[in-house]
Amino acid sequence: MFILFKIFIFLNKFMKNKYFFSIFFIFIFMFLVGCYFYKKNEYYEKNIRLQKYSQLMHQLNKKNILYNKRVFKFIIKNKNIYGILISLKLSKIFVQMNYIPFSIQILNFCLPYISDENLKIIIQLRIARMQIEQQNIIIAKKVLNTIKNNNWKKIIEDIKGDLFLLEKNKSLTLYLWKKSLLYQLDKRTKNIIRMKLNYINSH
Repeated sequence: MFILFKIFIFLNKFMKNKYFFSIFFIFIFMFLVGCYFYKKNEYYEKNIRLQKYSQLMHQLNKKNILYNKRVFKFIIKNKNIYGILISLKLSKIFVQMNYIPFSIQILNFCLPYISDENLKIIIQLRIARMQIEQQNIIIAKKVLNTIKNNNWKKIIEDIKGDLFLLEKNKSLTLYLWKKSLLYQLDKRTKNIIRMKLNYINSH
């Protein structure tokens, strides 16, 4: 209580002093003006980013992808949701063009800037599948081993089965696919895994 009383006395004296009161008032005014322009500038920059993102998403296609420097500059500059979404579209186009290494490179670049765990895992799984496609078995294993979330176990086991099929390890492939089948809830995915199991068993 005594401390609060002393603070009250100090503030009372301070407010009575016109010189200090004027400085205090100017300081508060400048602070509020600064906050206003900062928020206004932040809002303006956000709108600019959104406009650039919308334009790039609309313009991005197979024909101009390799010559569109604006796309790569945008990704490097915007390590946020806009840059990540452009990266995902760019990666998809590279896959359609069969430029798998470029697609992997783009996804690896944006991966550290993704805060959402599930989105990060989806991209890691996509990278792992592409590495398997490129016969990069060791790299694909490393990518899958970095995923620790058990909610994705059913998909990880399925992909690992594909991976060990490349290594011609039939028994481990069958084990992993059967394990994945137990976790699966999606009927379409279950049917695909059953087809793969039937194929392996018949060869």
